Amino acid sequence: MPSSRTSPRRRARLLTAVGAAAAAVGSMAVIAALSAVPSAVAIPAFGFNNPGAIRRAVQTAALAEPASFNFTIPSAKDGFFPQKVDHFGSQTGTNGSDVFQQYYILVDQFYKPGGPIFFWIEGEGPLFDGYPRSGIVAQLAETHSGLVFALEHRFYGPNGRSSPTPDFSIESLKLLNAKQAVEDAAYFIKQTPTFFPEYKLDLSKQKVIAYGCSYAGNLASWLRDKHPDVVFAGHASSAPVKAKADFWEYSRQIDVSVPQMGPYGSKACITGWTNAVKEFDRQLDGFFVHKNMSGLQAFKDSFWMGNVRNVGDFANAVTAALASTVQYGDDHFYLTRNSTYLQTLCASGQFPAFTDPAATPAQLLDDLRGFTKFRWAVGGDVAGNNATWVAQQLNADAAGNDTSFANTNKLWTNQYCREFGYFQNAVPRGQRIEDHAVFSKYSNQDYEKWVCKVVLADDAYVEPDVRGSNAYWGGLNIKASNILFTNGVLDQWHNLGVFNATGRPQGQDVILIEEDGHHCRDNGGHRTSHGPNMVSILDKIFAIHAKWVAQ
Repeated sequence: MPSSRTSPRRRARLLTAVGAAAAAVGSMAVIAALSAVPSAVAIPAFGFNNPGAIRRAVQTAALAEPASFNFTIPSAKDGFFPQKVDHFGSQTGTNGSDVFQQYYILVDQFYKPGGPIFFWIEGEGPLFDGYPRSGIVAQLAETHSGLVFALEHRFYGPNGRSSPTPDFSIESLKLLNAKQAVEDAAYFIKQTPTFFPEYKLDLSKQKVIAYGCSYAGNLASWLRDKHPDVVFAGHASSAPVKAKADFWEYSRQIDVSVPQMGPYGSKACITGWTNAVKEFDRQLDGFFVHKNMSGLQAFKDSFWMGNVRNVGDFANAVTAALASTVQYGDDHFYLTRNSTYLQTLCASGQFPAFTDPAATPAQLLDDLRGFTKFRWAVGGDVAGNNATWVAQQLNADAAGNDTSFANTNKLWTNQYCREFGYFQNAVPRGQRIEDHAVFSKYSNQDYEKWVCKVVLADDAYVEPDVRGSNAYWGGLNIKASNILFTNGVLDQWHNLGVFNATGRPQGQDVILIEEDGHHCRDNGGHRTSHGPNMVSILDKIFAIHAKWVAQ
């Protein structure tokens, strides 16, 4: 997920550098000319508070990897399904309609009559055909002569596709929540025999197996739990099923994971990083204590962020830089053609203070400033010199009143702010591994709630209903059988997921991925390249699916 901003949040826009960069970044850091990086992942703005905003970019890169087993990518069909606007009440949608058109994809190349149905659940972003055609569900369909359906989440399609309303106003977004999404999926599945008569489906005899990753993994487990008569089994990958407002464990996991992320991550590097953040926070404290607003402005200017208004937005843009490289794996995030985030930070020699135990606070701060500017160099221009661009990308309050379909930042923000929390705050003092947190202390509950209020343009906003969400969905105590939970030990989101098999209800399976255990690692199935441990884990996953199909 879901990061709360690894899709609309951690406001650092960790952009891939694609052009010649500007010079003079800092006395201890030298920016080299940057080449185009076709294989690297560009991180979307507001990309860190949701479990999967970057996931779609990672998917494109992953599916371009050489296949590790024989698999022919099938074609796909798509269309629109007449979905109910409101499954729980009488709110209407566009032009007063009680039905809207929801986008779907299907893959039938492997299907033989009577085969199982593999149902790909899309989460907090547009549905496209990458994984339904070539990821784990397609491979399972080939293995078991199955049919693949994929359904776009309401509201998340591009340019208003799959949106039941004409805008993203507060009133319209009352229809955007997990409860409606689960009922969308259940209703769609129930209608498939009628809507797709050519396949002669008989849901009383054919098994439906739901798959989802991150927030969509939540939906897969909840769909099985709430509709066991419709869905026979659910595979929940990296699913943060427990709602939690103060999700400080997210940033703490970065501290835990970086030393395990070879060959470039190290204990020395993350210690240097946290000490740099400590000095960054000390500087900010001094400006506020002494009411030195001109000094604060100059400090922000030195990071090329003078037009970032809120100190929380500024602090996130600087200190959340490692969030996504830990979540998805350093191999997906390149700053130059040949250098990943951790390689650049910890092993390139450009920012030596991070791995120097003798570095002074001033040296650490200078390299933090230099690394931040390095990330901001983009497209042959210096983004930090473009005041309008920076204001649009980093100021959370830049477009709260824009309710058009263009303002997609409202969507996941509406969900985590109202349903799940997932606020990726700095680690509290008693829970820290290092002397300071990985994230700035200015990433806190007050800031997160302010973000919710201004992005949603809702002055009445108070806090997420995590108690209500956990009561309705069950949190970590989901009881249904035939659910497989997979999580990566390095992934921040596993802290809110089911990763311990001890005491689980009968019929549930739990797999904890340790080697290369990042977010949604099983999405690509056997097709993407993996080490021997992950191949073995995928064999176990496929065996569990085979067990379900055979039951």
